[in-house]
Amino acid sequence: MRLIKIIIGVLLIGLLASCSTIKALQYIKMGSVSERNFYVELPFEIRYGLIIVKVKIHGKVYDFLLDTGAPNVLSTQVAKQLGIKAAGNGKAGDSQGQRATLQFAVLDSIGIGDLQFLNTGVAIADLQQSKEIACFKLDGLLGANLMRKAVWQFDYQRKIITITNKRDSLFIPKNAIWLNFHPNRVYTPLLDVQLNGITDANVEVDLGSNGDFCSSMKTYNALNEKGLPQQTYSYGYGASGLFGRGNQDTIRYAQIATIGIDSLQLTNQMVYFIKSGVKTIGNNFFKNYTLIIDWSDNKLIMIPETPYNNLNQKEFKFSVVLKDNQVFIGSVYAVPNKATDGPQLGDRVLEIDGKDYRNCSGEDWCKLLSSRYEHGLGHVTIRVKRGEKEMEFTVAKESIFKTN
Repeated sequence: MRLIKIIIGVLLIGLLASCSTIKALQYIKMGSVSERNFYVELPFEIRYGLIIVKVKIHGKVYDFLLDTGAPNVLSTQVAKQLGIKAAGNGKAGDSQGQRATLQFAVLDSIGIGDLQFLNTGVAIADLQQSKEIACFKLDGLLGANLMRKAVWQFDYQRKIITITNKRDSLFIPKNAIWLNFHPNRVYTPLLDVQLNGITDANVEVDLGSNGDFCSSMKTYNALNEKGLPQQTYSYGYGASGLFGRGNQDTIRYAQIATIGIDSLQLTNQMVYFIKSGVKTIGNNFFKNYTLIIDWSDNKLIMIPETPYNNLNQKEFKFSVVLKDNQVFIGSVYAVPNKATDGPQLGDRVLEIDGKDYRNCSGEDWCKLLSSRYEHGLGHVTIRVKRGEKEMEFTVAKESIFKTN
């Protein structure tokens, strides 16, 4: 399981990726709902491309991120504020392969709308440990171990979540796409995806990701052997986990001619491939549908709303990282990028569109990530320091692949 993976430019952010001890899993499996028959609607907010909902614990309201790729999590700050006592602990690994021991507890009630989810297991984690994750200003996460007790509908167009005990209470039109999933041991829905005819098994339905289709380097190598029409890569600091930023690494991007999941068929889409091996489908794909997840018989139902096509999306061909209150170019795409024609890996960022980042506060860092550098009409002017030399570039958003 993975707690939060967000893509900002070419920056990937992830938190918890695994929770393997038997003791920890005992807490994950707990929980029930206060009502037997229910139908609740509540609004949600989109923050950095992810779903944020209001929950109530012990009479106080908190901001929780909804994440089907994770179990419930309560921030250490809120746990201390509410006097939540740990009932045990277990080993956990973050998305960058680092492992640590987290405490686990049982919350007597989590209020969502008019519903009460009772005696639910939560991990307790410091959600301020990563400077990137801190930008979300989260109090916790609602995970798949809580969500499995109901049927959930996500209307991305109206920003409304419907929670019900009966799928029949939802309107499902004839053009809806029905997919079968199988849950893993912490109840994250998994799909088997066909990429150019190659089976990519156990891909997570990950609403804790604001990405599209993400796969592993093992799958990439199998696809590359058969030939790919277009591909490129980025290199640098691509991810940050719950326990710290990952090492410099390569992310591959490839044009996939056919993507199939049961009756769903897509053509000519971009898939990215990362070393960690965690395979996910995120909100940037699902937001084109009204999404229903029903754990009672493992059905994923998608009602088409807007056409999906990510092949020619445009991005700035770099991302940034924060270190000691200074901003640096953290990764770059493999595009013609000589010493004089654009920002380079390791350049110190001094200004972006006249905004001074020589001493970057946490608040300024969050604003920078949120903006994705979109200060002009798809372009920015960036001043960097390379060695002892200051350089200025005007950088435009470009398609990742060549366009006709």
